[in-house]
Amino acid sequence: MSEFEGIRPYNDAEVPAVLERLLSDQELMRMLAGYRFPRLNRWLPGVARSLVQLALGREARGVESVDDLQHRLEPYLDRLIWLSPTVAWITCAAISPTCLSPIIVTS
Repeated sequence: MSEFEGIRPYNDAEVPAVLERLLSDQELMRMLAGYRFPRLNRWLPGVARSLVQLALGREARGVESVDDLQHRLEPYLDRLIWLSPTVAWITCAAISPTCLSPIIVTS
């Protein structure tokens, strides 16, 4: 593995496998269930995780490229960012005007 392999952008061919891996990550499903369904997760954690996994699987259906993923995530991230009391400003900038492949960069 190269020095930057863990932080490089995914290419379109990798997206379905990455989504499948994320959907099968039980620790991620547990964390998301606790965030989305805190009470249900406290009493029936398996049910809460299953609901999250089912909803995310449905949402991921048809996502085959980075561009598809970005378009699918955009409404959720918009809501998360604009409703957050900790966001003071947002800046959007292109890395290069000749960059033709879509990428997701967060910090």
